[in-house]
Amino acid sequence: MPDLRDILKKHGLSPSKTRKTGILKSPAKKPEKRVIKKPVQPNTVQKHIVLKADDARQLFFDLPKEHRFWLKSGRRLKNLMELFEELKVMSDTVFSHHVSENRNDFAAWISDVYKDGLLAHQLKSAETKQEHIEIIARRIEEMKSQVHKARRPKSHIKPDLNFLRKSFNKSELHTSLETKRRIIPRTISPDYSFIRLDKAYIDQKNRIKEESSSLKAQLAELEKQVEAKKTELENIADSISQKEKKARELELLQRREKGSVALDALQQKNENIRIIHDLKQQEAALMSQLSELERFEANLAKKAEQLHEKELMLAHKQRIIEKKHNIFGNSNIFQDTKALISQAALLAKEKRYKESKELISRARESLAENSMPEEERKLAYYRLLEIATEVDLALLK
Repeated sequence: MPDLRDILKKHGLSPSKTRKTGILKSPAKKPEKRVIKKPVQPNTVQKHIVLKADDARQLFFDLPKEHRFWLKSGRRLKNLMELFEELKVMSDTVFSHHVSENRNDFAAWISDVYKDGLLAHQLKSAETKQEHIEIIARRIEEMKSQVHKARRPKSHIKPDLNFLRKSFNKSELHTSLETKRRIIPRTISPDYSFIRLDKAYIDQKNRIKEESSSLKAQLAELEKQVEAKKTELENIADSISQKEKKARELELLQRREKGSVALDALQQKNENIRIIHDLKQQEAALMSQLSELERFEANLAKKAEQLHEKELMLAHKQRIIEKKHNIFGNSNIFQDTKALISQAALLAKEKRYKESKELISRARESLAENSMPEEERKLAYYRLLEIATEVDLALLK
């Protein structure tokens, strides 16, 4: 078995001299050299600031009212995400008002409120609106990465030291696969994503609205055709009853004229045969029309089911969009308009359609008179359109 000196030499360490007692001597201390430190020049380059998870998460929350950014257009920006989204649609007039050769309001706001010197420094060097968007996008991705790392579950590794050997022979330093699986933690990275509103949601919503309106018009047309078929069937039934009545009257008349029982019986039999033949023909025609009506009603029920599924899908997407708006605080519809819409929906459920239509018209006037962001106006308009369509369909029935 190797001794201590062989082990130290194998690992590149030199053993110190020992006394006869076997105790290792500590190395003698060398006199310290006096080094004259040169003054360090201040570094003017902005260092990369790595935000902590809590600080990065705060950048996505709404700021207090006194710290929000006022745009020239009159809108308040509550957080960095809103600044990023607003820059995409900001007009050149508003942008040039806040960013010029002498100043950059966005950089000053980020430096004063968020204390993010790196982002403020990069924005000061940017000139165009697209450069501002790209710089803020990169910083947001870094903040998302910080939050994503912070949300990973920490693993407490308890290493198993049984694989260490007392001997330093490399051939014996082997760890079994079971031991490796035991000492290596298994972690699952959580999925952390930031929801952004996309124009595709609004386009898909408008497309579904148009399809819903088309299907409702087709449904109304089919209902009219069903009513016409029902009227036609009623007319056929009336014609059959009139013919039966005439047949009975003819039978009585023939009995009076002939006076012969045998002749009356023969004529009655012939007439009955003819009437039965006519009735069978009419019955066959009626059954054919009934089968056509059943196919028509089945097709109508299928289209109504498709319309119902699309309406459910639209309502589901509406709830998703409203939920996403609520996450970022963008669905603050004015209370008066919101109350009118809610009352109109309640009256429609109670089948008070005329009162509901009056409230819908008042809500539309309120939307036209009040100023609000375009997205919130669209939400209110689509909700009013949905209620008005429901009321119109109910009135058509």
